[in-house]
Amino acid sequence: MSLENYEPVAVRIDKFWKQYPNGRILTDLVEFTAERVIARAEIYTDREDTRPAASDFALEIQGSSNVNRNFHLEACVTSAIGRALATLNFQGDPTKLGADARPSREEMSKVQRMETSNPGGGAVTVTKPVGSGTASDKQKWAIKKMSKELGKLPPANLDSLSKQQASDLITALNTEISDGKAAEHDEEEPF
Repeated sequence: MSLENYEPVAVRIDKFWKQYPNGRILTDLVEFTAERVIARAEIYTDREDTRPAASDFALEIQGSSNVNRNFHLEACVTSAIGRALATLNFQGDPTKLGADARPSREEMSKVQRMETSNPGGGAVTVTKPVGSGTASDKQKWAIKKMSKELGKLPPANLDSLSKQQASDLITALNTEISDGKAAEHDEEEPF
């Protein structure tokens, strides 16, 4: 795997601004804890659009690499932007990469770090993760309901979320709802 074949997110962003100078790129932290960050990026081809043309999520674990020891938030937001831009076809050269053109250089660098840090020294074993497959109708319903409660639009890529991504998003939305309710109680006068 040669990283030079993969397009950096900065190049994707530059291409986007050249094609859509009146667009906008918005990011939102879905979850931010000491251990991990989940970010969502929304891409609008015109700043007046009310719905994004594309959106996607990214997850970074604090301390999972040298970069993520201190910059896991920044890496997560960059990844989310790169993934959302890939949805709009701002991606690597498919003539060189075929179906693998979607990942950014940053994402493939993470994959490469994971492969080289394999303590067994042998081939990396990839297993089907628990919760793989697409999100269930019940998960999609819950995401829509909680998004509405928060006054947000559900993710544009709701139908393509995996079960695990949907589960993570539901957890983050629940936390956001709980935090909002806790903040309402903090503002009330006691007795």
